[in-house]
Amino acid sequence: MKNSLIVLILAMLYCTTLWAQEQNSRQVSVTGNGEALVDADIAIVHLAAQSQQRTSAAAKEEVDNQVNEVIAALENIGLTEDDLSAGQISLSPRYDYRNNRQEFAGYFASRSIQVEIADLDILN
Repeated sequence: MKNSLIVLILAMLYCTTLWAQEQNSRQVSVTGNGEALVDADIAIVHLAAQSQQRTSAAAKEEVDNQVNEVIAALENIGLTEDDLSAGQISLSPRYDYRNNRQEFAGYFASRSIQVEIADLDILN
C-alpha cells in the first residue's frame, strides 16, 4: 500500500508538471513589416533672404527688396499670398576678430519665406 501511495503521488506530480508546462508554453508571436507609398500632393519650399550692410536700415531694406522680388516672382507663376508665409526679420551686428581685436563689420539681416505649392508641375 505504501508503494502504491508513492506511485500515485509521483503520477500526480508528473501530471501537474505536464499541465504547468502546457500552460506556460501557450503563446502568440507575430512579426510583420508594412510600407505605404503615396504620391506627393504638396511641396513645401523654404527660402531665405540675407544681407550684410554697413547700417541696420540698409540691411533691412535690402532684405525687404529681396523678399518683395521673390513674392512677385511667385505670384507670376500663379501662387497667391495664401501660399506664402514670411517669418520675422532678424537683424544683428556682425564683428570681425583680428589680432585679438573686435572690429565692427556691419549688420546682418535675414528673413525666411515658406512656400506651399499644391501644383507640383510648377516646381521646376
